[in-house]
Amino acid sequence: MARLIQEERLKKFLRDVMGKLFDSYDEQVEYGQEITICPLPAVFVSDKDDVFCYTGMHLQHDISDTQGLGYSPHYINGKHSTGKNSDKITGFYRIKEGCIFLDEFLDSEKYGAARYKKIDIIVDLPKVGTVSYSVLRRLENTRHEDVELTRAVFGFTQDELESVFRSYWKLQGYDSNTAEIHGYRHPRLTRSSNVNYCNITGATIPDRFPYISLTGGGYSYISLHGFFKATRFLIDATVLPQFKDVMKDSDVADNTLSKLEEFFDK
Repeated sequence: MARLIQEERLKKFLRDVMGKLFDSYDEQVEYGQEITICPLPAVFVSDKDDVFCYTGMHLQHDISDTQGLGYSPHYINGKHSTGKNSDKITGFYRIKEGCIFLDEFLDSEKYGAARYKKIDIIVDLPKVGTVSYSVLRRLENTRHEDVELTRAVFGFTQDELESVFRSYWKLQGYDSNTAEIHGYRHPRLTRSSNVNYCNITGATIPDRFPYISLTGGGYSYISLHGFFKATRFLIDATVLPQFKDVMKDSDVADNTLSKLEEFFDK
């Protein structure tokens, strides 16, 4: 009887700790320590629902801090990051909630014990004349946005982010059109063909990567993560409750508000 109780407790524990996002995919399961370097970009979901979006790697001879974005030399693919070539690799570019940083690969001691599923995706960055971004999942002959992966990689979907902008304008008594007319300081989504640096965090904003521009405020380059983290300062902490009320009254999804509150609380 005691053994049955222990088994039930173990099953409940596994149900609680196993990720719902992880379970939603049918892809093959592998332990991190078994995964070798693959062509990048690539997205993996862990059994704790952590999303690892690797966009490239940085090697010792790289002189640019952005050369590794989309950089995946063929001679390293299929090998372990901890193996023969480990002394050449200084890190892997990873995007999480709009922040780009160097991290270890899944076969490292840091991540190797967890289980992962590799998802067949495309990290869709803005093209000339557009500011749209998303994580697209490839299924047979179709492509569609994987909303949960887009949120994990970029912080918000584009629609959710722009709904935050509309709430910001509404709080100030402007809409997007009158804000443009009066040159009022307001956030807008944009891109650049050049490498820039976030005016708030100093983080690198690679070419073609979406970022925020605050018109008329002296903040021309704000990374997505920097915007999320600094929203309470851009708005002013004294009007934060009103801002949340405006968001609730607008077409902002519940997920957007809860996600933004998470950034407020970090």
